Amino acid sequence: MLFLRWHEGLPRDIKELAAGMLAAGRNMPMLVGDRATIAGLVSARIAANDAADYAIIGCNELGVPGKLMWESVAIHGAGLIRELLIERAAALPSMAAFLAALEERATAKLLAEVRWRLDARQREAACTPTPFTSALMDGCLESGVDLVGGLPYMSINVRDAGFANTVNSLAAIARVIYDEKLATPADLAAALEADYAGHEPLRRALCGAATWGNDDSATDRWALAWLEVRDRACRRVEQVLGIPRLLPELVTRSLHHLEGARLAATPDGRRAGDPLGDSVGAVLGSARRGPTALMASVCGMNAALHWPGGYNLNISLPATRWSQPGALDEVIALVDGFFDSGGQELQLAVLDADTLREARAHPDRHPDLIVRVAGFNARFGELSTVEQDELIARAEAVG
Repeated sequence: MLFLRWHEGLPRDIKELAAGMLAAGRNMPMLVGDRATIAGLVSARIAANDAADYAIIGCNELGVPGKLMWESVAIHGAGLIRELLIERAAALPSMAAFLAALEERATAKLLAEVRWRLDARQREAACTPTPFTSALMDGCLESGVDLVGGLPYMSINVRDAGFANTVNSLAAIARVIYDEKLATPADLAAALEADYAGHEPLRRALCGAATWGNDDSATDRWALAWLEVRDRACRRVEQVLGIPRLLPELVTRSLHHLEGARLAATPDGRRAGDPLGDSVGAVLGSARRGPTALMASVCGMNAALHWPGGYNLNISLPATRWSQPGALDEVIALVDGFFDSGGQELQLAVLDADTLREARAHPDRHPDLIVRVAGFNARFGELSTVEQDELIARAEAVG
């Protein structure tokens, strides 16, 4: 894994080198914006000097060397929305009531998850201490405390799994159920339990209303609504447990496949078992207005406020475009614009669908074809068939 901290003082030749590496098909480095990242860590009460010393310490996870390490719990917004509809459809007369009930459920879920993580932390320190690693951490050797209890910053990340599906679910419910009244909450609950079997017209309406990642204000407002619900839940859990700030983040790796396989149908029209969104961006195939619109939606969320633990945004670009004159300048301008507008992290992948299909059929011809999945790079031939199919679909979507 290679990452590059992108900031106002970054020399032009470094930007060109990074763009050239991406254009060559290496699909790295990952790009991280200093402005939003540092501001986010400071907002989580990490000292400014330490925040400025941040690094990527996993796939996309943020850390401060020797002082802050990655540790997380997950919250699945789309799953919570599904549960709420099935269990309480009759008690949800309006979107305001729906959001209030969702906040209550998110708080309870998050409280249970964080309590479990705190208990696990104590068990790890008592039963599986790490004296050598702890000795390398700031202050642990002097205090004689294991790193899981002795780091200067003992924050816990909150991984906002399936974020795009959560936003699309809220947008679909608001439009189809409460605004256009094409169905009732009970109707939607029945459709979810049936995995949309026999409810195809309703499913089409929900899918048509789910447009996150297209710079559409009618949908983007629900991204902010969910972030406010989630953040209030975080503040409540912090107060109840007396713990430092929780750090919301989104790092998917390939978990969107695994978690999607375990999740039943959701109100965005997604069927049971389908993958969740692979990043903070649009669900695969739904970014119809191109990368600038996608970036506009993401930048509108204010990463420094709502994503202090960082996120990954996957954007695929067609390989053929990079061979044209001026392409590198255009991509550098695109990246500059993203970070200048408050973007936090960007994963650009240069993909060619024909090359990927050939590599799948004849892996011996492309043994060193490196691709970016979601938070990590890997040899294409070593990926599962599911992951290969997704990357080909991404390439086809931008080809």
